[in-house]
Amino acid sequence: MVQHKNKTKKDKKSKHILRNILLTFLFICLFSGATLLGIGYSMIKSAPELNINELLLLNEVSVMYDNKESYMDNVPTDEKRTVITIDKMPIDLQNAFISIEDERFRQHHGIDVKRVFGAVYIDVKNKITGKSGLHGASTITQQLLKNTLLTPKVSVKRKVQEMYLAIELEKKLNKDQILEAYLNTIFLGGKANGVEEASNQYFNKPAIELNLIESAYLAGMNQSPSVYYPFSPSSQKDPSKYLNRTKIVLQKMLEMGSIDEERYNTAIEDLDNGSLVFEKPNYEEKLNYEWFSWEVLKRVKSDLKRQYNYTDKEVSRLVTYGGLKIYTTMDKDLQDYSQDIINNTSKYINIQEYTIKSGDIDVVQPQVGAAIMD
Repeated sequence: MVQHKNKTKKDKKSKHILRNILLTFLFICLFSGATLLGIGYSMIKSAPELNINELLLLNEVSVMYDNKESYMDNVPTDEKRTVITIDKMPIDLQNAFISIEDERFRQHHGIDVKRVFGAVYIDVKNKITGKSGLHGASTITQQLLKNTLLTPKVSVKRKVQEMYLAIELEKKLNKDQILEAYLNTIFLGGKANGVEEASNQYFNKPAIELNLIESAYLAGMNQSPSVYYPFSPSSQKDPSKYLNRTKIVLQKMLEMGSIDEERYNTAIEDLDNGSLVFEKPNYEEKLNYEWFSWEVLKRVKSDLKRQYNYTDKEVSRLVTYGGLKIYTTMDKDLQDYSQDIINNTSKYINIQEYTIKSGDIDVVQPQVGAAIMD
């Protein structure tokens, strides 16, 4: 009888200890959850405002026009971007980027829950094994926000803000608008920002004319533009890096049903036969009318500072990347005609007679200039 009572007491004591452990664990979970919610809420509250206009108004080269509103000069820049609408982007190009960057783009609402859980699993595994860094699970919507409103710095705070803003953005823009903005935003090596300038930079043609393997190449290089840059010495010596990457994109397109088996096989055969050919564009960094255009830019900057109280930095960025259309007084036809007369020295200078030695350089004298007055 005494033994039975002792056993009952031990059972009650064990249950009491177990209950306390469970309550403690529950309290820790609730406290941790509340803390995480609080931290998450503060991160979301500090997120930048979702300004759709700022997101869609991308940096674009400013252009100067003559007095007949004909093209004269591009303002020199360190980056190039030409914004185009989605109907100027081939379906293969759109599908190539979706396949390799965000295969469930058309189905999710800003974040891909399946990829998020996969990324969390890998991050936890990396922490246990001592590896650094956070694994990405960004959708195209999130990448667009990172490239425009947020910083590229990898942090928990930025990822939380990115996910929150992605859900909000998908309420305001449809999928085609998001994809269009994204494909106009991404950096694709060299000076190219967006698929239009990338197409010009690598194939010397507009994006609408890209074929399947060219589209797959551009989508693949987005992972690491410097590694897959075709004009680098390492790529020219060993093109297998970017060719294999292009094949991975084509494989993903096949898996998603964006292309059928026949088109896939033909594309792989084309790659193996050297049909992916690059052509450098004839980019002229020098201004066509340098003496005139630099003076125009100087005066435009001065006027912007005076009228709108912009700082030097703000003015410089606006003139360089603001997509301004600057209309000038240049009579380009008259200028070209006058320059042609001046350049045709055989009509008024005997080069043999007037050439003199200045060190090791032959200098034609006299020099020629012209002034045209109304």
